[in-house]
Amino acid sequence: MKSFTSPYLREISERASREYEVSRAYRRRVQQPTGEVEVKIAYDMAERIELLVGPPGVAKILRDIKQSHSPEYVPFRLIDRLYGESGRAEPSRLTQILRAALAAMTPPGTTAAPNEGIVGVKVKQNNDGTSYMAVYYAGPIRSAGGTEIAGSVVLADYLRKVAGLSPYKATEEEVMRFIEEIRTYKRKVGNFQFNVPDEVLEYVLYRLPIEITGIATDNIPVSSFRELRRVETPYLRGGALRVVNDGVVGRARKLLRLIEAAGLEGWDWLRTVSDMLKKYAPARRSSVIEEVVGGRPVLSMENAFGGFRLRYGRAPNTSMSALGIHPYTMKILRGYVAIGTQLKTDYPGKGGVAMAVSTIEPPIVMLSDTSVIRVDSEQKLAEAEEKLSKVLFNGDILVSFGDCVENNVRLQHPGYCEEYWIEEVVNLQGWMTRLSKKDVEEVEKISANPFTHTPPIEHACRISAKLGVPLHPRYMPFWDKSTGKEIEIIRRWLRTAIPTSHRGIGYFQLPVDSSAKMVLESMLIEHRIQGNKVQISKEWVKSLIFLFRPFKEFDVSGLSVAEAVEKLSGTPYRPRMGTVLTVRVGRPEKARQRRLKPPVHLLFPIGLAGGATRDLVKASKHENVSLELVSRVCTYCGERTWRGVCSRCGSPTVQVAECSQCGSEYMEPESKVCPRCGSNLKASQKWVVDLKEELRRAESVGEASVTTLKGVKRLTSWSKQPEDLVKGILRASQGLYVYKDGTVRFDSTNAPLTHFTPQQIGVEPERLRALGYTTDIKGEPLRTAEQLLELMPQDILIPSELAAHLYKTSKFIDRLLKSVGLQEYYRFSSPSDVVGALVAVLSPHTYGAVVCRVIGITNARVVYAHPLLHAAKRRDCDGDEDSVMLLLDVFMNFSRKYLPDRIGGTMDTPLLLSIVIDPREVDEQSHNIEIVTRYPLEFYRAAERGESAVHLVDKIPLLGDLARMGPDIRGVKCMPHTAVLHGYVDRSSYTKKSTMLERVTAQLELCNTLSAIDPRFVAERVMAHHVLPDILGNLRTYFSQSFRCRRCGARYRRMLLRGVCRVCGAELRQTVYRGAVEKYVELAMMLLEEYIENPYLKEGSINAVENIQSVFKQAPTKSPRQLSLKRYM
Repeated sequence: MKSFTSPYLREISERASREYEVSRAYRRRVQQPTGEVEVKIAYDMAERIELLVGPPGVAKILRDIKQSHSPEYVPFRLIDRLYGESGRAEPSRLTQILRAALAAMTPPGTTAAPNEGIVGVKVKQNNDGTSYMAVYYAGPIRSAGGTEIAGSVVLADYLRKVAGLSPYKATEEEVMRFIEEIRTYKRKVGNFQFNVPDEVLEYVLYRLPIEITGIATDNIPVSSFRELRRVETPYLRGGALRVVNDGVVGRARKLLRLIEAAGLEGWDWLRTVSDMLKKYAPARRSSVIEEVVGGRPVLSMENAFGGFRLRYGRAPNTSMSALGIHPYTMKILRGYVAIGTQLKTDYPGKGGVAMAVSTIEPPIVMLSDTSVIRVDSEQKLAEAEEKLSKVLFNGDILVSFGDCVENNVRLQHPGYCEEYWIEEVVNLQGWMTRLSKKDVEEVEKISANPFTHTPPIEHACRISAKLGVPLHPRYMPFWDKSTGKEIEIIRRWLRTAIPTSHRGIGYFQLPVDSSAKMVLESMLIEHRIQGNKVQISKEWVKSLIFLFRPFKEFDVSGLSVAEAVEKLSGTPYRPRMGTVLTVRVGRPEKARQRRLKPPVHLLFPIGLAGGATRDLVKASKHENVSLELVSRVCTYCGERTWRGVCSRCGSPTVQVAECSQCGSEYMEPESKVCPRCGSNLKASQKWVVDLKEELRRAESVGEASVTTLKGVKRLTSWSKQPEDLVKGILRASQGLYVYKDGTVRFDSTNAPLTHFTPQQIGVEPERLRALGYTTDIKGEPLRTAEQLLELMPQDILIPSELAAHLYKTSKFIDRLLKSVGLQEYYRFSSPSDVVGALVAVLSPHTYGAVVCRVIGITNARVVYAHPLLHAAKRRDCDGDEDSVMLLLDVFMNFSRKYLPDRIGGTMDTPLLLSIVIDPREVDEQSHNIEIVTRYPLEFYRAAERGESAVHLVDKIPLLGDLARMGPDIRGVKCMPHTAVLHGYVDRSSYTKKSTMLERVTAQLELCNTLSAIDPRFVAERVMAHHVLPDILGNLRTYFSQSFRCRRCGARYRRMLLRGVCRVCGAELRQTVYRGAVEKYVELAMMLLEEYIENPYLKEGSINAVENIQSVFKQAPTKSPRQLSLKRYM
């Protein structure tokens, strides 16, 4: 393997090399499925593209092009070079060139889209006799991402021009067919990302210079225009539909930027498409609210006072779409939001995972006695949980500037906050000379960390008065929705109440005034009710006196808040609440072992012999079982077998395939097609297997026995290569399950992290020093658990569930090595020993895994990783999860020969492994992360004006500026926010409720406590978009259901007259039962009785419930008795 000068990278590379050699020794002993490690290792993007996509030699060409061209030009120059070498418009060559160019457009070059998403390119004829290019897409093209999907069309057009082909000229029937397909797809399969009007689609389809077509992805025929000469299938072409709808049309603006950057011509009509979409855009209404799901609460609505307040900044655990909220907010929201829970938002993108940040604004709540408290301590949190009446303010939601840049949005007005205030102060010319020495010291303390130091009220008032700046936001009311009349109510109350007030230590007790009390609540001013008295802290009393000057004798009732504050105190007004975002709960966080459906211990076929559970132990009770397995032959004695080692002489065997047409036989064929006659090769045959003897032998070798061993009914790979039974026995003994490629995996939600302390991850400084963390961010030697450290790009923190899983996997690997006479490798004694272990991480839409190292364990159900590592997987942190595998398991047990023989079969597999991340060759989203400790004042002024975020990229340093350092990147900075990596809420309460009725009831109960949410509105959205469609859909499915054999699983569209399976004679059963139809009826009735007021929705829901009751001839009960079909036969 390649060597590195950096000690960190050298250690990862050398350890990966050692584990690779251990795996080679294992594979050479077992010779199954091959005698070599099948994972390919690559060190840069050019090498990845050559290994995964081709053609041979493209790596050198790519490196040459990248040295002289900027990234946006690379795919186009690659097309020039590759086509120039052949100069022929052969379909196979055009397909290869287009795939390579798309791979070059999608760093780091590991997505499945080029190979799996582009089926092929054909040269076809227009009606006028000219030749044009047609690109055939499949479903996996979506793995490239929306912009790159659209980019593939531009690349194809550029290739068409280079090849000298004419533009595609669509016929009216072909255009109408495509539009009909899109409408059918939406009705019967699922939604697209964008709703595009027919007129826009028609305009685009007539102007596309290449034909966008594809293979059938769904077994659903179109209702019209089925038999067209140039459209080969009457079924839905899902890949092609997505390319046009979500790619070319949906990303029209982004596509225009790509075309302009590359200097291409012939796409000016896209500007008209962009204008047409604006014309057809409905009145702005957040899809976050429209798509409410039962059980997942709406937490905040756009500009509803008291929801989530927008605050800009990047904590160590935010960015890459991850959003920061206060950990106390997580508790106040009844645990619905945990670390890693997906939040659906309307800004800056579609959502992200929730991360806990304790240095932003916490929630403000009303207690049962109408006291209002700011929940800023553990004591207040306990009190709020016990006595909560209403959540008046959810607290802040922290959004990073980089996410605004990535989504190309305009900045919105944030609420006035401490970091904004300090920038206003220190940017005033001569501010130090206008303040006293003590005030200057206070400002300097705040400037060092505005999130942890708050000035005393006396200093805050003096600084504001002397400099003419707003009062420090800690003492500023939330007065955005207030009026001059309300200010006058407070002034009059203070004027009469203060002279007679009781003054305690740190507080004032004032007489209760109902009008003033309502104003205090509306401005979120902290106060407590004690009998007929209002207790307010002295800080708030002094603040209100300073701002509202109650003893000045003039009336401000007719003024706005801004005018009243400036007139009374002479200080500028700033909106304290600012922008409130729409937020609802999305997917819960995830941390669990990956399992096939149904779960299996090993990839070994058992057919019907193992019963419904596919149990090999149960099947072994039969004498012999006939199975479809790989054909292999011993190269020494000629013995034919399905095993990797000859049972007669002990020599390795090789795979053989036979031509179904001419009978030719080939050893280890490189293709599935016969070189002699072009017919398909067959690599498997029927074998009679003595399962009882095979299990006995495997248990003897593995030195373990199990009572249940689950296999598969049949193998879906071309070669029908099974796994060794020893692997299944050892996995089952550890409670592990196998994935389709032979690896054991664990899925967990992605979360970002750039800095941490040893205390946060529960690892001693001595252990971290041994892992290479010798100094903190200030360059001081690491000695204490409180020092802040910069996370190295390929280190991760894992959930405790994953640590336990890796510990079990290590036991499986060690016993597997021991079973072939090799030394154990890991020898872990507890889950905590996995700290320091190498693992591979992989995203499901790619086939390129990345090596990384475990350095800590948390209780949060997320994997914390550096943004560059997420980008190397081509992922962000918007709520998706990726898989983690022990590196030695990948090397030893992964094989291409296990993979399904179908389109998409190689997706989500580690065909290729990246040992080291190069920041220059990862997804560009990570390059947009800001690396600053504070934003300049100009940023906040731009946000007030609503400027585009991209206009400020020259003012704020981004991670992309450091990318030129190469793999050994250092110096990433973040704001001094305090990240909470686990604790408070580590698991969403959504996952703890078992029924939809429980979930929706709890959802609406939470809505009732949130001042920013109307529970009736939420209930109607749940009914209209979840409950009612499900009721109607389930009823429709009940009447159109198929029937299934209880033994072999054969399906029939209709019940057979004899009522038994034609294949095995077992009883046929329904696939949809009464309970599935009625499961939401009780929930619907509850919503109708308590919440639904919309007459149209109410009538439709009542009709649906009555239809179900009429079908089963009685009102639904909790345990209805369903009659058997035998009664009617």
